[in-house]
Amino acid sequence: MATKLNTNIFAPLDLSFEDDEWEASGPYKERNIVRAIVYVPDNNKFAFIEFDRDDKFGQGTFVETSGGGMEEGENEGVALERELGEELGFKVAIITKLGVVKDYYNLINRANISNYYLVRKTGETKKHFTQSETRFKFRTIYLTLDEAISRYEQNCDKKLGRLICKREKPIVEKVKLILENL
Repeated sequence: MATKLNTNIFAPLDLSFEDDEWEASGPYKERNIVRAIVYVPDNNKFAFIEFDRDDKFGQGTFVETSGGGMEEGENEGVALERELGEELGFKVAIITKLGVVKDYYNLINRANISNYYLVRKTGETKKHFTQSETRFKFRTIYLTLDEAISRYEQNCDKKLGRLICKREKPIVEKVKLILENL
């Protein structure tokens, strides 16, 4: 699946993807989310979350960007700092907003509005996983952007993997394009 990016590499992406893996079964509930491509200067790689699923979405080991739902009263920056602290144990500095991806999960009647950022690790803090993050064995992995793209593509044999790939691969490709043109 080729992704056509905006010719202005610094313009934020604005993408929307339907769920063509599961049948739609009712009205969608919107969820505002923040996610990040996290540059780690210590190893010159990027931090991602690897997790295991064995539920109604299927079985497998997947990779995605760190992030999660915004809580009431939070702006995107505050939510991003909280989520990356909880999941990665990182303090971060925001470099730039990469764009917004709206995607649908028919299996749970949800429309996610994911706000993506490029951030840099600046320090550490204590991780704090939710019950589901513990159940799915969330763990931090460090990848180059090419390795991340490869991991997304490897999971395209699974329904959930295809949904994650559609949502995240264009964002990782955008960061790669930006860095190649600096």
